[in-house]
Amino acid sequence: MEEINVLLDLVGEFFVEKFREEIAMQGHNNTKTLIETMRFETNGVDTIDVYMQDYAKFVDSGIRPGKKVSVYALIEWIEQKGIATGEKEVKGMAFAIRKKIEQEGSPTSNAYNFSDNGRRTGFIQLVISEQSKFVLSLIREELGTFSSGFFDNVIKTNRNIFLQNE
Repeated sequence: MEEINVLLDLVGEFFVEKFREEIAMQGHNNTKTLIETMRFETNGVDTIDVYMQDYAKFVDSGIRPGKKVSVYALIEWIEQKGIATGEKEVKGMAFAIRKKIEQEGSPTSNAYNFSDNGRRTGFIQLVISEQSKFVLSLIREELGTFSSGFFDNVIKTNRNIFLQNE
């Protein structure tokens, strides 16, 4: 049983690191809060839960047009980025960005300028789909063919295994 705990920890660490890498490549690392607070837990048997800040769902799926976002969150983001100074200029920019997001949704067309890989959404599914075969091959190698059917079944029955949000 100890081997499964070690293996689950390795897989959890691997996926968290890949999520972090993809988030950074997409340009969502302004404060590093999302990256630094991401963590995982296992039940020691068959489950890995990855926890992220609540706003990760918006980073992952974007925001549809017509939705108003928080001006206060935008003010904080503008100040952290240092793209405007002075209360009046920061507030004006926050309202302009809010209007753009309301019109276009998020990510906006200009947001792609911050991406190193041309993507701004979909980090969760992308990492899972790109890395699952690799992880399964490592599991099979480590536990042998007897266990591979077990883990294949776990993944099939728990498709959202890595999508837990905090």
